[in-house]
Amino acid sequence: MPTIHSLIFELETDPPRSRELVVQLNESDQGESTRPAHPDHTLLDVRHGDTIILHGTPELVLGVKPWRTSLCRGTYPAAESGNAWLESHGRN
Repeated sequence: MPTIHSLIFELETDPPRSRELVVQLNESDQGESTRPAHPDHTLLDVRHGDTIILHGTPELVLGVKPWRTSLCRGTYPAAESGNAWLESHGRN
Protein backbone atom coordinates (compact mmCIF):
# COMPACT_ATOMS: atom_id res chain seq x y z
CA MET A 1 0.00 0.00 0.00
CA PRO A 2 1.57 3.35 -1.02
CA THR A 3 1.90 6.42 1.17
CA ILE A 4 2.31 10.09 0.31
CA HIS A 5 5.21 11.87 1.99
CA SER A 6 4.70 15.30 0.38
CA LEU A 7 2.17 17.13 -1.79
CA ILE A 8 2.37 20.01 -4.26
CA PHE A 9 -0.41 22.58 -3.99
CA GLU A 10 -1.03 25.01 -6.85
CA LEU A 11 -2.14 28.24 -5.19
CA GLU A 12 -4.12 31.15 -6.60
CA THR A 13 -2.02 34.17 -7.58
CA ASP A 14 -2.45 37.16 -9.85
CA PRO A 15 -1.85 36.27 -13.53
CA PRO A 16 0.45 35.58 -15.29
CA ARG A 17 2.35 33.93 -12.45
CA SER A 18 1.83 30.50 -11.01
CA ARG A 19 2.71 29.49 -7.50
CA GLU A 20 3.32 26.00 -6.21
CA LEU A 21 3.91 24.97 -2.63
CA VAL A 22 5.54 21.66 -1.69
CA VAL A 23 4.47 20.48 1.76
CA GLN A 24 6.18 17.65 3.63
CA LEU A 25 3.56 15.71 5.59
CA ASN A 26 4.09 14.75 9.22
CA GLU A 27 2.65 11.66 11.00
CA SER A 28 -0.73 13.43 11.26
CA ASP A 29 -0.78 14.24 7.50
CA GLN A 30 -0.33 17.94 8.23
CA GLY A 31 2.53 20.30 7.39
CA GLU A 32 4.82 22.13 9.78
CA SER A 33 3.40 25.56 8.87
CA THR A 34 0.51 24.53 6.61
CA ARG A 35 -2.89 23.10 7.49
CA PRO A 36 -6.33 22.85 5.90
CA ALA A 37 -8.80 25.58 6.80
CA HIS A 38 -11.39 22.92 7.65
CA PRO A 39 -10.61 21.77 11.21
CA ASP A 40 -11.65 18.13 10.63
CA HIS A 41 -9.49 17.63 7.51
CA THR A 42 -5.87 16.73 6.88
CA LEU A 43 -3.84 17.97 3.92
CA LEU A 44 -4.65 14.66 2.19
CA ASP A 45 -8.32 15.76 2.16
CA VAL A 46 -7.67 19.12 0.44
CA ARG A 47 -9.17 19.51 -3.06
CA HIS A 48 -9.35 22.14 -5.78
CA GLY A 49 -11.31 25.09 -4.37
CA ASP A 50 -10.43 24.39 -0.73
CA THR A 51 -8.45 26.79 1.41
CA ILE A 52 -5.24 26.00 3.26
CA ILE A 53 -3.63 28.12 5.95
CA LEU A 54 0.03 28.90 5.24
CA HIS A 55 1.83 30.69 8.10
CA GLY A 56 -1.56 31.98 9.28
CA THR A 57 -2.62 33.27 5.84
CA PRO A 58 -5.50 31.68 3.90
CA GLU A 59 -4.56 30.47 0.41
CA LEU A 60 -6.96 29.16 -2.27
CA VAL A 61 -5.94 25.79 -3.73
CA LEU A 62 -6.25 25.43 -7.52
CA GLY A 63 -4.69 21.97 -7.78
CA VAL A 64 -3.14 19.10 -5.83
CA LYS A 65 -0.48 16.56 -6.86
CA PRO A 66 1.59 14.04 -4.96
CA TRP A 67 5.28 15.01 -4.96
CA ARG A 68 7.05 12.30 -2.99
CA THR A 69 5.46 8.93 -2.32
CA SER A 70 6.59 5.51 -1.18
CA LEU A 71 6.50 4.52 -4.87
CA CYS A 72 9.00 7.19 -6.01
CA ARG A 73 9.74 10.90 -6.10
CA GLY A 74 8.79 12.78 -9.21
CA THR A 75 6.08 14.39 -11.20
CA TYR A 76 2.60 12.99 -10.84
CA PRO A 77 -0.54 14.17 -12.63
CA ALA A 78 -3.00 16.33 -10.74
CA ALA A 79 -5.29 14.41 -8.41
CA GLU A 80 -8.66 15.20 -6.89
CA SER A 81 -6.94 15.00 -3.48
CA GLY A 82 -4.14 13.08 -1.81
CA ASN A 83 -6.67 10.60 -0.47
CA ALA A 84 -8.18 10.11 -3.96
CA TRP A 85 -4.69 9.37 -5.33
CA LEU A 86 -4.06 6.84 -2.57
CA GLU A 87 -7.39 5.11 -3.26
CA SER A 88 -6.59 4.88 -6.97
CA HIS A 89 -3.22 3.27 -6.12
CA GLY A 90 -4.43 0.52 -3.85
CA ARG A 91 -5.25 2.00 -0.48
CA ASN A 92 -8.30 0.34 1.01
